[in-house]
Amino acid sequence: MTDKRTEDIAELTIDGVTSEGWGVGRLDGLAVFVSGALPGERVRARIVARKKSFALAETERVLSSVPGRVKPSCPDYDSCGGCGLQ
Repeated sequence: MTDKRTEDIAELTIDGVTSEGWGVGRLDGLAVFVSGALPGERVRARIVARKKSFALAETERVLSSVPGRVKPSCPDYDSCGGCGLQ
C-alpha cells in the first residue's frame, strides 16, 4: 500500500514507535513521527513540522487500528499530552 499525501495531510502506515511514544511512518522515504499512532495502524495525520531528514505529525484519524489500542483512562488525555504512552 502506498502512503498518500494531500498538502499537509498524509495517510501513513505506522511501522514503529519511538521511546517517547511517537508512531513512526514513512512518506516518500522521509521518516514521519506521529503523535497518537501505534505500530500496525493506518492513520490520517497532519504534518506540523518538516525538517531535512524527518517530519512531525499529529494523528487526525485512525483509519485502521490495532487490537491493543485502548481508550486512555485519564479524562484529560486529549488536552494534556503528558502521557504519550498511556
